[in-house]
Amino acid sequence: MVLDLGRTVHGRLTADVSGPSGAIVDIGWDERVISGTLRPLPYPGSLHPQWNQVDSWILDGTTRSISTIDARAGRYILIAAWGNSQVRISNLQVYEEHYPLVQKGEFHSSDPLLDRIWQVGVTTVIPNMTDAYADPWRERGQWWGDAYVDDHINRVAFGDTDLLKRGVLFMASAYTAGHAPGLAPHSDGSNMLDYMMLWVHSLAEYVQQTQDIQVLVNAYSVLRQFMDQLAGYENPTTGLMDLPQAPWWETVYIEMLGYHSRYGQSTAVNALYYHTLLEAASIAEYAGDMPTALIWRQKGDAIKQGVNSVLYLPSEHRYLTNIYQGVPYPPSPQAQAWALAYGLVPDTEIDQVASSLLELLSSDPKNPNVEIYGMFWVLEALGRAGRFSDALNIIKNYYGYLLNLGAKTWWERFDANLYQWASLSHGWGGAPSWFLTTYILGVRQSGPDAWVVQPALAGVNHASGALPLKNGVLQVHWERQTCQDSHLGVLADVGSNGEVVVPVTDPTTVLILNGKSIWENGMPLAENVTVDPKGIHIILNGGNYDISIHQDCGKTSLTNP
Repeated sequence: MVLDLGRTVHGRLTADVSGPSGAIVDIGWDERVISGTLRPLPYPGSLHPQWNQVDSWILDGTTRSISTIDARAGRYILIAAWGNSQVRISNLQVYEEHYPLVQKGEFHSSDPLLDRIWQVGVTTVIPNMTDAYADPWRERGQWWGDAYVDDHINRVAFGDTDLLKRGVLFMASAYTAGHAPGLAPHSDGSNMLDYMMLWVHSLAEYVQQTQDIQVLVNAYSVLRQFMDQLAGYENPTTGLMDLPQAPWWETVYIEMLGYHSRYGQSTAVNALYYHTLLEAASIAEYAGDMPTALIWRQKGDAIKQGVNSVLYLPSEHRYLTNIYQGVPYPPSPQAQAWALAYGLVPDTEIDQVASSLLELLSSDPKNPNVEIYGMFWVLEALGRAGRFSDALNIIKNYYGYLLNLGAKTWWERFDANLYQWASLSHGWGGAPSWFLTTYILGVRQSGPDAWVVQPALAGVNHASGALPLKNGVLQVHWERQTCQDSHLGVLADVGSNGEVVVPVTDPTTVLILNGKSIWENGMPLAENVTVDPKGIHIILNGGNYDISIHQDCGKTSLTNP
């Protein structure tokens, strides 16, 4: 007998079983069925071929309740009974086990496909959240690149921070001088500099979300050691990180198809290093170590200048993938995406580099040149560049393709259905959920109960949704009513505070807040209203707000968030 659970589930089966003494009941789990059949074949673990997700019970002639000692994972459950007479199975149940979660976040828009894609990302991350961020089906390791993306989906759907705290402390404990763990609590001998740099980002983002300074006390010495380790890779001439050519588990992964970004003076690696220096500096400031914070910020400025001097091709508006042993490697989508995502690109070049990224990126999901994990940085890059419609086209093309193939949860790679070892329930594929909430709906958390609303006002006709905060949710909806008029609604819990950034700065813009004009003729009409290159800022406390936006057709100026 085969049970189809509809999607990958992390849990356990229970049943009452009776049959003749000596009869055997085998129960196995898998994410797929054997090609050309309706029968799954539980897959031996890739790390330990002798292990698989099959359990066997030998009956003794009485009725017994059975269950597994720990949880299993899969979409399909195969039950086989072996004996010389009838075996009866009754009261059969499957319990899903995951981290205790309540979905508070939502996303809805004028495009049902985008709404479905957002929710699939959330559905995928649930079995990836147990006592750690981990793939539910295969080795269940807490790889920090996976955890980093998983946590971003958690933020827009559930708002939990405890699992992130536990993870960053595990990573700190797993670090040894000169040896950066790619996963924790057991690092498996890995030295993955990019995953550990993402750990720095996670640490800074956790503190921003929670103001839990005690975590810094436990992790700051590890941060200092790791930053010294990264400095040891700097090229003495350019100051850029210059990595040896080695397997990804000994240097960096970047993403599955980012082969040439893994060695030499890589744009992607140095963009990541630049942002890591800035995040490390912010952590040092929290820790009261101002001299070190200044050093790291100055070094970050030098890395940014070095990348744009050594690796940027101004005439092409593109970044080289890397320079290795004096040989430049042609521009790649990874180089453009990571440079944009981490703010390396000069303001005057952002739009051209975003166009270069789109030109270099494959439009065929059957033949990608950036895999599903790397899409997090592609979408982040386009979001920061204000290229919302282009990003939505990529999402619908690539993720719509997976839905058409029958995906119920996001896969480890775009062709994971072709490889028995590839996971069909990988949380690291959920970038669209983060992008749609953060850039299209335009909401993000800036503190435990602080928020920013910066709606796209583009890409779809309307969007609505909710973002979890520490003590409630932030609800937002916006609608483009005509080419001249838009409407924005914000409902924030009492006790929270934040700002609305209206991404239009044309002199014709008129803003009306709860029936009162607050911006007209290029001037603020209220004390809580200011303007900068990002747009018009309105400082607000918790409450219910209705904002009408009017500008001349064709004169909307979208700016970078």
